[in-house]
Amino acid sequence: MPLAALARLYAQLPAPEQAACSAALQAVETSLAVEQRGQAFTPPPTPGDPARWRPLLEAAIDGQRPLEMVYFSPARNLPTRRTIRPAWLLERSGAAYVEAYCDEAGALLTFRLDRILALVQKRE
Repeated sequence: MPLAALARLYAQLPAPEQAACSAALQAVETSLAVEQRGQAFTPPPTPGDPARWRPLLEAAIDGQRPLEMVYFSPARNLPTRRTIRPAWLLERSGAAYVEAYCDEAGALLTFRLDRILALVQKRE
């Protein structure tokens, strides 16, 4: 597909989906750079604002709806794409978290809100 056509499609996406695409592209670029240079370190992104995600998370909890999330995984030092089913929000040691069932992990996991890079309602 021509680059101009891809740019037009990208411009039509809502902002959260553009952010998810950008994060995925950054992950691919980072992986390629690591392979080319043999480096294993990528600096983590700047933490985001947890308040940005609260309304969407609260609505998903109330409506028991799944969400698509791009999350910076500190263990992998890369953004990961996940489908989550939020259960509840909590605060621990001054940081906001969401407990959610993660389809990819097949388990209930805890995610820090300031590590979420993109979040959109999943289309089923």
